[in-house]
Amino acid sequence: MSVNIGNNNIIVGQSDLVSIKLNDYVKIKLTDVGIKILKGRHDELNSRIANNGGVNIMGEFKLRLDKDGYYKMQLWDLINTFGDNVDVGLDIPFESKIITATIKANNKEAFECLSTQKK
Repeated sequence: MSVNIGNNNIIVGQSDLVSIKLNDYVKIKLTDVGIKILKGRHDELNSRIANNGGVNIMGEFKLRLDKDGYYKMQLWDLINTFGDNVDVGLDIPFESKIITATIKANNKEAFECLSTQKK
């Protein structure tokens, strides 16, 4: 199957490389460590707001997963949020086998699986 994105023709399923941009959305399966990091960032932001005279506008932490259990975020945000926790010897915040990249065709969003394992 071939998908045209801008001036790029991507052959889905026949290439080991996919071109994505930092603003593209990815989906990840979070581990308990990843959920703890997201909750900590949420609570920290609420605390900063309160310390500067604001109110708890963010409410309680709610993890929003899709029907398949994936968490969706932009690639730059994934790097910013979890970058310090992705290193040798650390408990990783999301499953390393699968990260999905956005492919847009006909103004519809689809996700193609990227994997670190060979088929």
